[in-house]
Amino acid sequence: MLRETKPAWRIFTSALMGLVLLSCGEGRLQEHPFLEHEMRASKGDPEAQQYVAEAYLAGRGASQSFTKAREWYKACADQGVGGCQFHLGRLHEEGLGGPISLQQAGRYYRAAALGGDTPATVRLGELYWRGDGVPKDLVRACALLLTAALSEDKGAMEALTAFQGEVDPSIMERGALLAQRWQRTTMQF
Repeated sequence: MLRETKPAWRIFTSALMGLVLLSCGEGRLQEHPFLEHEMRASKGDPEAQQYVAEAYLAGRGASQSFTKAREWYKACADQGVGGCQFHLGRLHEEGLGGPISLQQAGRYYRAAALGGDTPATVRLGELYWRGDGVPKDLVRACALLLTAALSEDKGAMEALTAFQGEVDPSIMERGALLAQRWQRTTMQF
């Protein structure tokens, strides 16, 4: 039987949190929400992992670190948290905290989009529109942007309008048919 090992950063974080508890007492820990969330995050709490990732991304409560933000977003994305999947996709797309990987961006956007995340659906549609990290597929791009626009999200509607201005009407028709099929069945982006 294989033994599951913790990554070194989780072991370090757990040890650090133990020292913090010893030095300031558990009652004082609540005065430091980042530390409290980091302790919970190191134990696998996806909400705390998202909080810690956002704190590192924005430099709020901790020094800004895109590398650490990427690590924590991955931890909660791997547990199926759509917001984390979306943000991890953005970090991969923009090369923040690691190398640019449009394939990984597409993978995380797809996972978030399947969970109903509108911004991820838009970003995935734009990747298909440009053929970045995924095969260029204007019909799939159209279907994704139409699906996102159903939520009446301003960004989705703007992306759809821009897309519509660049493609042949037959692409829009085929994309609409694909989006309708997705609505009737389990979406398969």
